[in-house]
Amino acid sequence: MTTSFWQIRNRSFLTHAPRTNVGDADRSLADLKRALSDTQFGGESLLKLMAAKLNVHRRNYDSDADFLAEVQDGATVEHLSTIIKEKLLSSYAATPELQQRYCDKLLETLHQTGLIWAAAQSLNNKEQVGDRGYFAGTENMRQRVNLFERNGEIIFDEQVDLLRLTGAPGSNTQPIENPDGSPILKINSRFHLRPYEADNLAYKHTDLTMHYKNDTAKALYDERSVLDKIKDFFKSVFALNKIGEFTLNNETREVEAENTSQPGPH
Repeated sequence: MTTSFWQIRNRSFLTHAPRTNVGDADRSLADLKRALSDTQFGGESLLKLMAAKLNVHRRNYDSDADFLAEVQDGATVEHLSTIIKEKLLSSYAATPELQQRYCDKLLETLHQTGLIWAAAQSLNNKEQVGDRGYFAGTENMRQRVNLFERNGEIIFDEQVDLLRLTGAPGSNTQPIENPDGSPILKINSRFHLRPYEADNLAYKHTDLTMHYKNDTAKALYDERSVLDKIKDFFKSVFALNKIGEFTLNNETREVEAENTSQPGPH
């Protein structure tokens, strides 16, 4: 199977490098509470995991919004800490003190200017986009992230669908969007986080693919040389321009599956 000619691998796109030395646990909890349905730990939605810790069930609420609000109100740093240790640091369970130190470090950095949503942040960091009067903005994106443990490392798979580019505040720029509302650009990104020593986290960005679905967006963001474009064409022919075993290709969310099996009153 080939990949689209407009799907390219471009690790240099990630201008917003994740940081492991900023923030605190309360900030991480606040950011994650706003994205419970779109954040997965070990392939399960954080909404579902947090609801289980709180013993809160969708079937007891009139709407998804009420259920979400109840989980958001009840979620604490302690609940998040337990989920992190179970889903991301289980290989360190035999050394509880070390596991807790790594957990504390993660709690400080799982926020939007730390370790998560780096690809989404990078969409607004491109000078050529702002110089032409465009603005991405999180309201113009669909964002999902899955954090999972593999061989003692924590892997972050991030997927961003850019639905449109709007005019920057104060500009008269017309929006860039597809008539059918489909994304104009899709990004899949992966990086690895390796705990080491007492309480440190080594970060390595390993892959990023961009799938352009709008010629105007491509003209704005694509910085490849002619030679790179030729190379990417042949990589696409042989299906090499994709991230192997990327974990966010299934659009079905965990909580939706739970809602189907445990319907609430309407």
